[in-house]
Amino acid sequence: MKFINCRTLQTEEYFGSQIPKAYAILSHRWEKDEAVYQDFEKPPEATAQKAGWIKVRKFCSLALEEGYEYAWVDTCCIDKQNSVELSEAINSMFRWYAEATVCYTYLSDVLSAGEGIAKSLWFTRGWTLQELIAPPRMKFFDKHWNPIGTRTELRAEIQARTTIDRDLLDESDSSDRKVVARLSKIPLACRMSWAQGRITTRDEDRAYSLLGIFNVNMPMLYGEGERAFIRLQEAIIKESNDMSLFAWTALPPEALGSQGSKFVAEPGYCGILAPSPDMFVFPHGVVHVGQTSQNREFTLTNKGLRITSEVFKAKHHWIVPLWCGPVDGDGIYQYVLILEELGVGEFVRWRDDVSSGTDKKVFQEIRTFYVKTLIDSELQLSLSIQISSAPRRSFRFHDKEHKLNRQPVHIIPQRLWSDAQQSFITEGLDDFMGYVMLRTKYVNTTPFAVVCGFSQGVDMWAYLASETGKYRQLFSIITTADSEELRRMAIKTKQASRSVVTTPVSGSARVSMYKSRREENGQHIVDIYIDVTFDCFQL
Repeated sequence: MKFINCRTLQTEEYFGSQIPKAYAILSHRWEKDEAVYQDFEKPPEATAQKAGWIKVRKFCSLALEEGYEYAWVDTCCIDKQNSVELSEAINSMFRWYAEATVCYTYLSDVLSAGEGIAKSLWFTRGWTLQELIAPPRMKFFDKHWNPIGTRTELRAEIQARTTIDRDLLDESDSSDRKVVARLSKIPLACRMSWAQGRITTRDEDRAYSLLGIFNVNMPMLYGEGERAFIRLQEAIIKESNDMSLFAWTALPPEALGSQGSKFVAEPGYCGILAPSPDMFVFPHGVVHVGQTSQNREFTLTNKGLRITSEVFKAKHHWIVPLWCGPVDGDGIYQYVLILEELGVGEFVRWRDDVSSGTDKKVFQEIRTFYVKTLIDSELQLSLSIQISSAPRRSFRFHDKEHKLNRQPVHIIPQRLWSDAQQSFITEGLDDFMGYVMLRTKYVNTTPFAVVCGFSQGVDMWAYLASETGKYRQLFSIITTADSEELRRMAIKTKQASRSVVTTPVSGSARVSMYKSRREENGQHIVDIYIDVTFDCFQL
């Protein structure tokens, strides 16, 4: 770590335990003609009138007056021409501010203490967020280096301007502040919201400036643009199971200003990760609902984000609780994630109402989802068409009287089954065969199966089989997993010409299958209706 010796105004480098125990650190807004590391190699007269050096000299003089031999300034204590050093500095910067004895904050656009600090552009910069939170003590100065006040003295004004929790701004226990531990108790979404609206010169720095806030590290890849923010979220996911990370609200492109995102298009579908910190807008704050340690795990895979969670099914959408809610809530209502199925177990995020309030008591079922992490504007249109249109050929199962157990006993192939649509999704396939093994809600009834398929030259078909009755041989083949024999036997049963097929599932109970075919917007659909009757009466 390179320091400025406040007496000599030259740099000195220290490592590990040799780093000075006490030093002052500067927070400021970068402006024109800042000091850089290479300036130390120039004679003093060459930099005497440089605006950045005038600021550095005044800072060091003030630090020396208060007893600090060493000072650190981000403009000139990092050799930015050395990419390795720059990456290390960015990943360490939060810790360097946290380990400083005091931080002097220079507000060059505040002319005097009497005018307040809330309007200073210092509050709009990305890097100054961690500089506000990390240090144990802060002193604010106006344009002429006159003292304005400490962070504790100004915390009401700072909290109103930034929405940062007031206890994080308190310096009363600065000797043992444990800022990282304090931050870990604050929802990820809340921490993200502090960065909302802040700007940086480089797009990547919007993400890099937040590393310390989330206690993660990642390599610097200047040139990747806004994908750096996606990588930041991926790094956070590896360290935390706080689902509030997904509690962001979609904004139209024009709302993002000059630092907009190509990953935001017109209302429709989007990935589960936020394109920008500007999406985290919480007028009333956000708090955890329950303990995050009790949240289920979620992991990144090559199919998207894998989430196993309590869910609620609402028509064509799946509602997933995010276990966080508004500060002024009563702990019952919380933010939710709204998903829509692409088919074959893959989901996308529905952009409208992604932060709706929902009673946590409704979440009873547990499911596993694979949710796309990112969708750019070019992909969004094709997804909208894919979701809104039915598959070209599909088998849809109906249990209108709710006489069957909700979860099938067995499904082959599972990868082509859509729970949301209760269908086999077979779009793009020239050859298909599958079956669904089901059971009624009634006691003492045996399982039954519906076998369905199609192939080149053979139209769509669906047959019924059970352990007893004349279709028992077809049912027995299902358990052998011999697909070719199953296909041959299914066609041999010659059920295709019958509109209704019945098979017994107990001494008195029978299952009936009704089939109907239809075309919908050029899609070929076979609807399969299942009913259960008893010999004496129908239930």
